[in-house]
Amino acid sequence: MNAFQPSIDFASAPQEVRAAVLADAPPMARIYNEWIDDQRALPVPPRRAEDARRPMASSHVPYLSDAQARAWLDSHRSTRCPAWVMERHGGVVGWLSFYGQWGRTGFTHCAEIGLFVSAQARRSGVGRGLVEHAIEQAPALGIDTLFALIWHDNQPSLSLFESMGFEPWGRMPRLVWAYGRSHDMLTLGRSLASAARAPAPAGEPARV
Repeated sequence: MNAFQPSIDFASAPQEVRAAVLADAPPMARIYNEWIDDQRALPVPPRRAEDARRPMASSHVPYLSDAQARAWLDSHRSTRCPAWVMERHGGVVGWLSFYGQWGRTGFTHCAEIGLFVSAQARRSGVGRGLVEHAIEQAPALGIDTLFALIWHDNQPSLSLFESMGFEPWGRMPRLVWAYGRSHDMLTLGRSLASAARAPAPAGEPARV
């Protein structure tokens, strides 16, 4: 059902964004693991002095198994932070998820965006379509602020979010240590002025 056909023109294919279901776990894991493969394929630069105490082993991001993806998706569906997939020609070509902010009541009206697109379908409008869908759905979830955490050298993602009205909100130098390379973490955010704030659950203690 989710197998790819390399001859397909993804840019011109009909597309559908829908809520992720447990059966989507394998293609979601595969797409996530493609991103890991991209990182592993990059050459490791000479170790910088400021990174001397960072163990190389700790910089390796583990692959996501189908079972892990299924367990994550199952637990994720019970929160106010849904996940969506985009389908083209019957196959999942990308997915997006909202991530809540640590269960803190003071942060219930914002969400982080996690976005992953299949290598075969990149630069064909998949990422843009998923982010547009997320922006449309956010107000109904009581979310009026969206943001993304993006590595400083991930230019395709930076260009995508900037083109969709996300603005630079901050930079955390050398925060990420992945595959022998340090990356600055950039925060890009967008306020959704028309979003309606949902009330906090009754009896939930404030954690700020």
